[in-house]
Amino acid sequence: MSEQQVVPLSDVVSGARVVVVRLDGGEGFRGKVIAMGIIPGKELTVQSYSRRGPLVVQIDGSRVALGRELAGRVLVRRAA
Repeated sequence: MSEQQVVPLSDVVSGARVVVVRLDGGEGFRGKVIAMGIIPGKELTVQSYSRRGPLVVQIDGSRVALGRELAGRVLVRRAA
């Protein structure tokens, strides 16, 4: 992934630092991920990645688990 390439969070591997670019979903989805601290401009680190099961990310010192469907609608780019 290049620094400016935008990809779904569900495609990012463990250890990667990324910045949230956009949330692709309705109000219910947006409310859920914003409550988790996932907002555009926020940097996070992928802690645990596997092709099956939840994706675990670290945000501001907290670990948050996201299902694959939710993670697929969070668009990110590599952190500088």
